[in-house]
Amino acid sequence: MSWKHFFCYEEPLLPIWKRIFLRSPASRLLWFAGLLLIASGVLHVAYVLLGVAGSSGHGITFFPGFIERIVPPLLAYLALVVFIERRRINVGTFRLSLIGRSGIALLCGALLAGTIFLTILGLKGATLTGWREGVPWIETILVYGLTTSVGEEIVMRGVIFNTLDEGAGPWVAFAVSILIFCLTHLTNPHATVWSAIAFTVQHGLLAPAVYLFVRRSLTVSIAAHMGWAVVQTCLLGKYGLIAYQTRGPTWLSGGPVFGEQASIISSILCIVVAGLLLGMHSRKAACATLEDLSRQPPSGKAATPLAGPAA
Repeated sequence: MSWKHFFCYEEPLLPIWKRIFLRSPASRLLWFAGLLLIASGVLHVAYVLLGVAGSSGHGITFFPGFIERIVPPLLAYLALVVFIERRRINVGTFRLSLIGRSGIALLCGALLAGTIFLTILGLKGATLTGWREGVPWIETILVYGLTTSVGEEIVMRGVIFNTLDEGAGPWVAFAVSILIFCLTHLTNPHATVWSAIAFTVQHGLLAPAVYLFVRRSLTVSIAAHMGWAVVQTCLLGKYGLIAYQTRGPTWLSGGPVFGEQASIISSILCIVVAGLLLGMHSRKAACATLEDLSRQPPSGKAATPLAGPAA
């Protein structure tokens, strides 16, 4: 894949200005960034005029915070798809099979997060101390599960990964995803080099692998991400149901700040799962290529028409 394709869309029938400034992968990234800023700015101005506190959290600011996290990326993505990429949103794709696949993905994401925590418990990297009462289930699931999953998958997979894959190839898309997560995590308070690496493995490597394995279905990848996030926040996080204390070396427990997400157990299991998903994805892609080649006529022979007058 040539970098030329990243800056110029491959469609000779389109005017050159559209190929460069409207439909190229590079321009679509800039268009999405601009649309996201506009949507966020309009919502912020509306909150100011209405006297509404838009910060996320619990209590009276919960609903405005929920809207603030989920609406701008969703509107920016829809505007990009409809008005820039000129793709139709087929409502018929939301069928029962997609609901079933999303449900399975939700359970798989939750199962992986739970398996990591149980493994750390079994290796004496954490100790259960009890249960928390009054956990705000609905608010935690919506704010830290749904909005984080939708926003992150739209931005990182639906826009950044897709456009980079189209314009520069999958390796560049993977590398940029990994770099973005590493740099953004390093800006968090109390972040360390190891915690940045652990989070990068989980979200920069595993999440794109899931996205490719589910055939680039944003709905299914959002469901898998949400299953992971719900377990990490509603069960194990700051507002989670399960109270526990980390113990032993930080590389095993993850430490008191980031918990099991910064554990080497989490990184190892995520690498294994990502490798399996990428391997199955590559195998399916190779089988599809062989199937397409088998349908082509032999070299030097004309293809038999599917319909038409007999010779």
